[in-house]
Amino acid sequence: MVKIEIILDASWAVRLLETFESIGVKGYTVFETTEGKGVKGTNNPTGFSDVFDQKYIIAIVPEADANSIVEKITPVLTNAKGVVYSTPNITWLFPKK
Repeated sequence: MVKIEIILDASWAVRLLETFESIGVKGYTVFETTEGKGVKGTNNPTGFSDVFDQKYIIAIVPEADANSIVEKITPVLTNAKGVVYSTPNITWLFPKK
């Protein structure tokens, strides 16, 4: 299994999740607001609106599908000023499958 982690502008999150659904990603977790500093600069949510907020999305996918999934979401990420990280060799601990 591979963990794919995505940080992107909040306004693009729905489109990314729709893409996940259309390509068969079976599950994901969305953290509503992120704050931090990275390759794209500093992000500090204002609290007044989510226009400048970012979302943090995690999906655990089969290793055989990971590269294909990233290729298919790349157009959304390019427009959304997103960044993607992946961690290989994820072990599912609980609940047992």
